[in-house]
Amino acid sequence: MRWEDLKKEYILKALSCGLSPGDKAKITRKAYDGENGWANCWGGSMSSLVGQVVTIDFVNSATGSVGIKESRFVFPYFVFEKEETSLRGDEDILNVDPVKINRIGILDAPEFLRIREETIKYIEGGM
Repeated sequence: MRWEDLKKEYILKALSCGLSPGDKAKITRKAYDGENGWANCWGGSMSSLVGQVVTIDFVNSATGSVGIKESRFVFPYFVFEKEETSLRGDEDILNVDPVKINRIGILDAPEFLRIREETIKYIEGGM
C-alpha cells in the first residue's frame, strides 16, 4: 500500500476510533514512527506517559493525531485504551464550545449542535 493511502486510512480510523474530548484513556504502549500510517514520530519523553490514564483533548481531523490535556505531544489513536468510566457529566457534554470544536477540526458547528441536541434529548429521556 502506498504511503499516502496508508495515511488516509489512518486518519479515517482515527476519526472513527471512539475517542472524544473529555474521555479518559490509558496509553497502553509506545508507537513506532510511521506505524500504521501515523505521520509522526514517538519522542523519548512520550514514553513516560505509557501506562497512565490521560484525558483526551482533541482528535485532529486533518492528521488523525490525538492530543491529551497532560502533554503537548500528540499520539496515534491506536495506543489508547478508552476507560469505561469515561462517561462525562451532563455539564461536560452540553457546555462544550462549538467554536472551539470547529477550530480544532473535529466537527463543524452545525453537526456539533445537532449531536448536542440529540444528547440533551437522550439525557432527558426524550429519545
